[in-house]
Amino acid sequence: MLNERFADAAPATAYFTLLDEGTYLASVSTVCRILREPGEVGANRRRQATHPPRTVPELVADVPNRVWAWDTRR
Repeated sequence: MLNERFADAAPATAYFTLLDEGTYLASVSTVCRILREPGEVGANRRRQATHPPRTVPELVADVPNRVWAWDTRR
C-alpha cells in the first residue's frame, strides 16, 4: 500500500519513485499541498537535532598571573 511504502519519504522522493514505475498521481506541489492540510508535511515530520546547553568556562587562578583569558564576544 502507498501509505506504508512512502510513510517516511519526502513527497518529491515518492513522486519520482512512482514516476519511474510508470504511475502519475499528481504533481509534487499538489502532493505537498494535500499533505500540508493535515500537517503531514513540514518541519515537525522528522526528528530535530538538539544541542547540549553551552556552559560558561570558569577560570580559577591559584597563583598570580596563572590564568589569562581573552573575551572577544560582543
